Amino acid sequence: MKLSDFFATVTPYLQGQAAHAPTARALFGDASGPDAERWAVYGELCRLRRLDILESLYAHCARVVRQRQGPEAWAALVEAYFQAHPMRAVELNANGAWLPEFLAHYAPAHGLPDWLPELADLEWCEWVVLVAPDEAPEGPRPCLDPAVDLRPYTHDFVSWMDSDPHERAEAPAPGDCLVLFWREAAGGYRRENASPLELCVLKALHEGHALDAVAREADLPVEALTSVLDALTEAGVVRG
Repeated sequence: MKLSDFFATVTPYLQGQAAHAPTARALFGDASGPDAERWAVYGELCRLRRLDILESLYAHCARVVRQRQGPEAWAALVEAYFQAHPMRAVELNANGAWLPEFLAHYAPAHGLPDWLPELADLEWCEWVVLVAPDEAPEGPRPCLDPAVDLRPYTHDFVSWMDSDPHERAEAPAPGDCLVLFWREAAGGYRRENASPLELCVLKALHEGHALDAVAREADLPVEALTSVLDALTEAGVVRG
């Protein structure tokens, strides 16, 4: 068998797109011999790795699916996702990038909560911020750290995720939230619902406006905005 034919045969199987028996017969002429049995081990390892990748990125999504429909439903979702988006990236976690988009169609078709794609988006942003390159900010200081992100959601996922697991509600509370993502100096990611004062300061920094001008426009004491700026700087959201 030519090398190109070998890879054309094994790749669909290792990606979960082909069954073991026909693949083993194509490779070894027998679906039940020792070589075929060893090949089954490779297939199972790849299946477990696909589960591990999405589980590590989307732990809360996995918990939601398992609680509502059982572990088999989560395993089926993972396989359906990788059928639609076969692994191509060398960085394994990067292969999970399309789950929020995938869930926008998969969740309603399989009786899963309509907020699940947003939850996946939040969990993906956590990972993106965690692994973002440590770049020096450009322009005058103070300014936002390059890893900072701000994302809108229609449910209060942060309070729900951070609640006691034994007392956590079945679903997050509905309500528009802006979630601020950033990375601490120590390297860990952080996220919280941004407060109105924090949003004022973030907007001022992003647009290059002075805090006193923003305070006058919003009819706020400049001391309040300065205190928030100090807190954001200490947290690592703002540099300088």
